[in-house]
Amino acid sequence: MPKVDSQLDANRLKAQLVDRISSIEGWTYLDEAWALHEAVRCYPGCEALRVVEIGSWKGRSTIALAMGLRSRGSGRVYAIDPHTGSREHIEAYGSVDTFQAFLNNIKTAGVADLVDPIRSTSHEARPRFADDSVNVLFVDGSHEYRDVITDIHDWTPTLLDGSVVAFNDPLMPGVYQALREAVLIAHSPYRNARYISNTLFFRFRTQARWHFGDSVLLHWLRVLLALRYRAQAFVAYMPGWAVRSGRRLYERLLSWHTASLV
Repeated sequence: MPKVDSQLDANRLKAQLVDRISSIEGWTYLDEAWALHEAVRCYPGCEALRVVEIGSWKGRSTIALAMGLRSRGSGRVYAIDPHTGSREHIEAYGSVDTFQAFLNNIKTAGVADLVDPIRSTSHEARPRFADDSVNVLFVDGSHEYRDVITDIHDWTPTLLDGSVVAFNDPLMPGVYQALREAVLIAHSPYRNARYISNTLFFRFRTQARWHFGDSVLLHWLRVLLALRYRAQAFVAYMPGWAVRSGRRLYERLLSWHTASLV
């Protein structure tokens, strides 16, 4: 696979990504988009990757994944979304249809040739993919517990050993509950956690043995997520300096956890 030869080249790629997605409406932070780009570009091996995205909205994360493939050389992004909005979107904005905006955005970004749009729910799309066929999975669809737990159960069999899996909004109640029940558990194949802005990344490892140290790190991550999850209820009543200080402390603790897992 092609490699970035210098920090200057990495900065160039990141600047290109920022330029392509900054004007596109969506909730994917720029550092999350860059992490998705790099998860694809830096994926080990030389094969053409199969990347599945659950929840595309208007294409910010889709473009990041596809640009990672472009930098890498080959592969496809399968962008699954009914484009009618989830329940929380409809409650906030009313009825929507984002499909044409999505198509326009990926075309303008120059990545339409790398993207297969699948206008469907993730559960309905699942039979199109064989087991052990997906290299990168980004889950950012409905945040309702039933939908998230269905996504985990549906798509886990499709993952290859060594796949990268990312879950957006891990502190939303439905996502948080599903992760604690089905991902953040002892002897889970979801390993090597990294928390970037609002996305929790894992390396899916079916062959790696589970050690005592894995249990310690898993417990530490569960504690950190639980603290942040519970703290959300009090943020509105806290002074700004306290919120900022708490976030800095939380990020340091997460950085320690991440460094321990790399």
